[in-house]
Amino acid sequence: MPPILTNVAPGLLEAGSRLIDRIEPDPAERDKAKLALLQADGQLALQEMQTSLSAILAEAKSQDPWTSRARLSITVTRLIGLLGTSHPRAAVLLLFR
Repeated sequence: MPPILTNVAPGLLEAGSRLIDRIEPDPAERDKAKLALLQADGQLALQEMQTSLSAILAEAKSQDPWTSRARLSITVTRLIGLLGTSHPRAAVLLLFR
C-alpha cells in the first residue's frame, strides 16, 4: 500500500521536500526534516492499514454467516462480472456448472 501523502496528493511530499530545501540552510538539519516528513507519511500509512485490517478481521470473526462471507461473495461476483465482459462463455460456464 502506498504511503498516504503520496496517495492523496502525489506532489505533496515533493512540495514539502522542496519547501524544506528553501527554508533550512543547514544540510544536516534539512535531511533530518525530510526524514521526519517521510516518517510521518509512513506512520499515516501504517495507521490506515491497521484500521483496514481491523475492519476485515471484525467481519471475518462475525458470528453472522452473511457478514463473515460478504466480502468474499462480493469479490467473487465482481470477478465473474469482469470475466463476463471479456469472456462471456467462460463466465456462463462458471455460473451454471
